[in-house]
Amino acid sequence: MFYLKARKELVRVLFHIVASPFGIVKFKHFFLADIITSLNVTLKDFISIFFFFGTGQWLDLAEYAKAYDTDFKPQPGEII
Repeated sequence: MFYLKARKELVRVLFHIVASPFGIVKFKHFFLADIITSLNVTLKDFISIFFFFGTGQWLDLAEYAKAYDTDFKPQPGEII
């Protein structure tokens, strides 16, 4: 994905962002923290998608629809 040096620097900067109340804040720390803060809703959506597909809930989606859909009418011969 990235070169090893770039990945190490990214991890180092993320650590400095977490530790920023106790240390010196440079522009790269401020800039990356500002981007992460701006992507709050997007990151929440990615986490929701990760857990939705990771836990296998999408496989049971038809069963949930049948259980909660009041207009659901089974087809003749369909097993519920």
